Amino acid sequence: MQSYKDQVEALRAQLSKARGSLARDVAAAVAGSDWQAFLRDRYDVAVLVERVAELGRQSEFVATLQSAGDRARQQGGQRGRGSQRRTLGARR
Repeated sequence: MQSYKDQVEALRAQLSKARGSLARDVAAAVAGSDWQAFLRDRYDVAVLVERVAELGRQSEFVATLQSAGDRARQQGGQRGRGSQRRTLGARR
């Protein structure tokens, strides 16, 4: 059995990994976009990040962004096992 301290450390490590994952997702999305070619150097990237930060302070923009994300997430389909009822029906 893990001690409380070990459990806290494991959860901290998971949280740190999740935070890093989001940064990797953002970097991959930018790198895979067709518009990233106009970014010339780190200064252009810094200005882009600042502009996104400005937009992030606007509640209307954040609500629109999150709404679009929710719609995209719902269209992605469910992950994991199906319901027990549907699983049993598929076997018969």
